[in-house]
Amino acid sequence: MNISMEHLLFAVSTDGLAAHSTEVNEVLSAARTRHIAPLLCDVLGDLSAPETVRARALGLIVRDLTR
Repeated sequence: MNISMEHLLFAVSTDGLAAHSTEVNEVLSAARTRHIAPLLCDVLGDLSAPETVRARALGLIVRDLTR
């Protein structure tokens, strides 16, 4: 991953998920590989879900990945 998780969360909160889709997809892939929060992964991967819901899912996934 090119940027740290903390920087990614800040960047997403500033620029939105679409601006960082490559990094978000890397986090999503890592979480799915490690079987972390499958429901949250489904929410983050659902492009029809509201941006705020997906961003919150990303934050929770990052929290679980960094534990």
